Amino acid sequence: MSTPTVVALHSLGLDSGSFDAWAHAVSPRYRWDGEDLAGHGSRAGLRNATLATMARMVGDRISAFDGVHLVGHSLGGAVAALAAAAAPPGAVRSLILIATPPQGFPSFAERAEPVAATGSMAPVVEPTLHRWFDPAEPAADTPSIRYCRDRLTSLPPNTWITAWRSFAQFGGYAELGAALPPTLLISGAADQSTSPEQVGAIRPHVPRAVGHEIVADAGHMLIFDHADELATISCRFWQTTEEQQ
Repeated sequence: MSTPTVVALHSLGLDSGSFDAWAHAVSPRYRWDGEDLAGHGSRAGLRNATLATMARMVGDRISAFDGVHLVGHSLGGAVAALAAAAAPPGAVRSLILIATPPQGFPSFAERAEPVAATGSMAPVVEPTLHRWFDPAEPAADTPSIRYCRDRLTSLPPNTWITAWRSFAQFGGYAELGAALPPTLLISGAADQSTSPEQVGAIRPHVPRAVGHEIVADAGHMLIFDHADELATISCRFWQTTEEQQ
């Protein structure tokens, strides 16, 4: 029997490396595929930065799906949901949405404005870290925070602007949810960016939603410091999904 593939889509501003600890925790049982979204990481060239819309991110991924377990974190969750709904039947076996908002909000577009006004990421790096982590943590300069600060600092400003403005237009799950495969929601109990209540608002719109796991003492970037717990939750969900298909 072939090793099942997990495709992981990262948060706005980061890259596929944000899943490294989690990928290590679920191997060798699952093969991990975490490519960078348009405008991010290895795809952060000037041209890609101007094309970092959700539609482009979705279109980039669908053709690669072949019976995969799909995972998305934050913006990556919304992209994953759109991609799963648009993919051919059976192309996506299951979906995990981590710290993913139930829809786009005007505040998302507002996050683009300091960068649009200055042409620089400098005004938003530290405020973003404070939103993603405990307010006291950025000063601690942990490996996770250094990683996120480095990715944000090096992100093309046009990626930030385009992606946030596009995310603000995300219509949510009222129509999308019925097309999704078995879906698990995961939140950090202390997430200041996307609260468990916001993530939980997705569930009524997804007929095949199987549950909502809330990880204690975890913030928006739970994929770093709670990777082992996420691996346990995910593997249990994937195994159940595989047994039922």
